[in-house]
Amino acid sequence: MGNILAVDPGKTTGYVIWNPEERREGELYVEAFLDLAWEQISSGRIDTVVCERFVINARTATLTQAPWSLEQIGALRFMCQKFDVNFVLQNASEAKKFATDKRLNDYGWPRPQGAGHARDAQRHLLIYLVNHRVIDLTTLLSPSTD
Repeated sequence: MGNILAVDPGKTTGYVIWNPEERREGELYVEAFLDLAWEQISSGRIDTVVCERFVINARTATLTQAPWSLEQIGALRFMCQKFDVNFVLQNASEAKKFATDKRLNDYGWPRPQGAGHARDAQRHLLIYLVNHRVIDLTTLLSPSTD
């Protein structure tokens, strides 16, 4: 398994850059994150981008007009296509249900500083790693309550 960039898109973007030896995470405003993503993807340092799917529904349609997430997903999809990088979208509800704070803490991933966007990127990374059998699901099956 190569280097993965997990993303919680938005005006403030949470991200995790992961490989089997290290994990680096943080939160950046959209423009700074897209600069980071371009540098990482175009240089060949990223093999897969795992991104939260943003769905416009009745609730999100009533929020302030903020196209950050949709535009960012499009920009990431373009970068991945241009540089032949795997691009995966995941549902927020699935990630939050499986990768609870307790489960992330139990696995040794403490909550990063910030508004919670990097934590959501951790959720997407964890579920991706479990689904691709990089992390053994049985190590995570202890009851999880938050």
